[in-house]
Amino acid sequence: MAKVSIMLESVMPEKISKIAESLGITINTDLYNELIVNKGILKSTTITKIDALFPRIEEELLETKVTKEDNKKEISKKKEPKTVEDTEEDNLITIDKFFETSLKIGTIVEAVEVPKSKKLLKLQVDVGEDKNRQILAGIKEFYNAEDLINTQACVVSNLKPAKLMGMLSEGMLLAAKDENGLHLIRPESNKKAGTKVS
Repeated sequence: MAKVSIMLESVMPEKISKIAESLGITINTDLYNELIVNKGILKSTTITKIDALFPRIEEELLETKVTKEDNKKEISKKKEPKTVEDTEEDNLITIDKFFETSLKIGTIVEAVEVPKSKKLLKLQVDVGEDKNRQILAGIKEFYNAEDLINTQACVVSNLKPAKLMGMLSEGMLLAAKDENGLHLIRPESNKKAGTKVS
């Protein structure tokens, strides 16, 4: 190791100085002549323990040590818009996860506009339970409140209740929206309130 250190000292002086320190030697011309030119060996030495010269580089450290050029490429790559296929693949769920959602047919028995809101309608929806559900739906731009009464829609019935504008919403209506507007997802013909969608 002493001979190797002497030969590599000019290439990696910082690392070799640590090895020399561990071997208890000083790399100079005299030691070069003794060990390399005259092919001698160290007469005596005491080896001391030092920290690892080339510690393992963890994956996280590698990620932070990218060059500026690599960093630009990575940023550019992140800016590339995802295709529909990419997005759908990222959001794939198992059939068990899907069945955690409870979808039911709900009959809208009451509908009023929420004051000071451009989007919300406050609905009372019968989903086959002891009492109606209050659902706040952001469909005011597409539906008149009075036109919704006694119509049906698909309801996510096991959604955690949330407060909107200080009012409790106990579900969500399913709808589809495109360039032609928004339309509620409804059964082709009336079903009993609370009928499960499967």
